[in-house]
Amino acid sequence: LFAVGDISVFVRCSLSESSAIITTLKQELQSLLSQKVDLEKAIQLIRDEHTTLQLTCSHLEDKLRKTQDENRELVDRLMRYKSKDAEKMNEENDKFLKKRYAKIQRELEEAAKDSSRNVSLDTYAPDIPYSEKSAVPTKPSYVFDAHEGEVSAVKWSPVDRIVATGGADRKVKLWDTSKNAAESRGVLVGSNAGVLSVNFDSTGSFILGASNDFATRVWGVSDQRLKHTLTGHCGKVLAAKFLGEPTKVVTGSHDRTLKIWDLRSRSCVDTKFAGSCCNDVVISDSSGTTIISGHYDKKIRFWDTRTNQNLSEILVQGKVTSLDLDRDNFSRPPFL
Repeated sequence: LFAVGDISVFVRCSLSESSAIITTLKQELQSLLSQKVDLEKAIQLIRDEHTTLQLTCSHLEDKLRKTQDENRELVDRLMRYKSKDAEKMNEENDKFLKKRYAKIQRELEEAAKDSSRNVSLDTYAPDIPYSEKSAVPTKPSYVFDAHEGEVSAVKWSPVDRIVATGGADRKVKLWDTSKNAAESRGVLVGSNAGVLSVNFDSTGSFILGASNDFATRVWGVSDQRLKHTLTGHCGKVLAAKFLGEPTKVVTGSHDRTLKIWDLRSRSCVDTKFAGSCCNDVVISDSSGTTIISGHYDKKIRFWDTRTNQNLSEILVQGKVTSLDLDRDNFSRPPFL
């Protein structure tokens, strides 16, 4: 009996524990089922939101396409308007230029009829020779390749049929044209940048080269050796001329000054402040007493080397890029 009672107690205890475990598991199952329901609701909510976002995205994509189409249409319309405006502007410019040219032509015809309106250079430099005849060349005698790049300057020798050329390749070249063809007679080197101007002295023994490296150089023609290097400008040297004699030189620069150099002392002896970029210079006579300079500000200036004064100025219609004088006869009135 004792053993049976013990077994009965043990069974009851086991049943009690099993009931407790079952109860706990039922509670956990109920909790999991509740979580499952919540998750299903959340998933459904996310699906609904995803569907809504897809619809919104599709709507926005349609709106973007329409906006892009409208933008292209507006751009095309704007380009058509701009093209029409450009055509109108070109027409207005053409009309303006035609009127301007017609006005200039009338003024030139009136000036040709009225000799009293002509300005003579005698007023400014009465000692400068001039020529009453000029002609535009119609065809070249011969053509040859002088430099590896642009040719910036050309000058005839005063004594021989020698031509000097300066180029962007930093060289001054001498050419013999006595046989109606260009034959090389030498290459003068030493410049550190393109050569912008060349000039012979009156004897043809020396040659000047103005350079883009702010310096001017003097070479001997016979030995082709570099004799002098003149530095002092703070801009590219656009023009250089011998000042009446082989020992003096005048240079004009982009730094708006003219400088006179003494080759015996290799120094600058005078600086003239023009106030505008100097594009070219010429000398009025063999003594070198008057310098004529052409400038970016549309003015031609006359300088007296003896008094260091600006004698006068001539205002022209555009910037002065080049100057030259007729040197056939120094006894005639000047012509620039």
